[in-house]
Amino acid sequence: TLAADLSGFYGQWSHALTVRKTAGVWDALPLLLSQPAVTSAVLQQATGLSQPAADNAIRQLRDAGIVTRASGAQRYIVWVADDVTRALDAFAERARRG
Repeated sequence: TLAADLSGFYGQWSHALTVRKTAGVWDALPLLLSQPAVTSAVLQQATGLSQPAADNAIRQLRDAGIVTRASGAQRYIVWVADDVTRALDAFAERARRG
């Protein structure tokens, strides 16, 4: 169920983004599936994007409704893919019942 959920999110996100296929935001999508809470610095380190490109990718993710601001100020804002965290919470709940 979790794998199907994550695959579904990726498909939904891909349709929600209206940017060219070479944009840095496409490097961020797979990362969000395994690490749903990111900062610009985390995105830079994981994808090799420059700071401006990582900030732009986050802006595009936010505008598409894929991530929301969780906490932080200025350069250390944490952005969360709520779809993924909810799916992980549901997985943990199913595991406790099993």
